Amino acid sequence: ETELLDNTFDGIEHNSDISVDLSFDEQANNLMKKTMDVDGRPGWQCNSCSKFSRLRGNLKKHVEIHLTGSSFSCKFCDKVYKNRNFLNVHVYTSKLCKNKKSLRNMQKYQKHHSPYP
Repeated sequence: ETELLDNTFDGIEHNSDISVDLSFDEQANNLMKKTMDVDGRPGWQCNSCSKFSRLRGNLKKHVEIHLTGSSFSCKFCDKVYKNRNFLNVHVYTSKLCKNKKSLRNMQKYQKHHSPYP
């Protein structure tokens, strides 16, 4: 079962062209625990490598590197990446994929704002 990601993640706009396996998110959540840093401030810690982050969303992005069998495919070419961040960097830096994404967004905009029903 898959769901389409929301455009925002921790207040940052992300590529919504990614489908995520729901069990993948559950696996990522299982690799994190809520804890306190050395100064007693709340945050999240990776169970695999002990990386700490004050923001849950940042650590969730990090733990994807520890999950085996996960892959994120680009909708605009045949490339596959290990985590969402690598895919997003690719889409926004690859001239070919960036142009295809812009064209698709322009077509969606025109469809929604067309004067004809």
